[in-house]
Amino acid sequence: MKRAHDLTRALCLLIAAPQRRGAGAMSNKTGAGWLINRYEHLKQEPSDINEHLEILHKLAMECDSITEFGVRSGVSTTALLASFPVRYTGYDLKPLPEIKTIQEMARLSGVDAEFVVEDTGSAMIAQTDMLFIDSDHTCDHFLKELRQAPMVERYIVVHDTTTFPELAETCYAWLDTQLGYHWRMNFRFHNNNGLMVLARIGNQLKGSNQ
Repeated sequence: MKRAHDLTRALCLLIAAPQRRGAGAMSNKTGAGWLINRYEHLKQEPSDINEHLEILHKLAMECDSITEFGVRSGVSTTALLASFPVRYTGYDLKPLPEIKTIQEMARLSGVDAEFVVEDTGSAMIAQTDMLFIDSDHTCDHFLKELRQAPMVERYIVVHDTTTFPELAETCYAWLDTQLGYHWRMNFRFHNNNGLMVLARIGNQLKGSNQ
């Protein structure tokens, strides 16, 4: 199953390659090409997260399943889906209209993409390789989201940890709890509102600065 998906992922990236090189020979209407093209554009367009899209994409390339808490207009979502995982699930109470198109393009690319309108503080997620958190930036809500850690196999990524330093403090404190014992801080970025990458112990990203 995994080998078959690796081939599918490689094919999607190969199909999208002309647009990544700027050849312009490929139609934006195809799912893979559209996602890659939008991802490359969003990396260059100033936003509250564009400087982190490349690391999100890199992490996602190591994962077959991805869960996202807080999708809004789908900027980070695009970076995650452009890695062409087997399964993606996004949660948001008020997803914006762009999400429908992103979902359609992901499914055209062979990704099982689902968007759920639900409070991330009470959501019960399926087992996933990566959890990206960018939702309600309060400590109480964040701790509720971290209860899903046992369902995450590889990475927990948290955005806005510079803009909301209390999130970073909560995260460090959580690492000393029984639930956080199996995790470690792999990366912390202070630019573009901040980003923290937690890795399950035994599954560290190469190049860790710890």
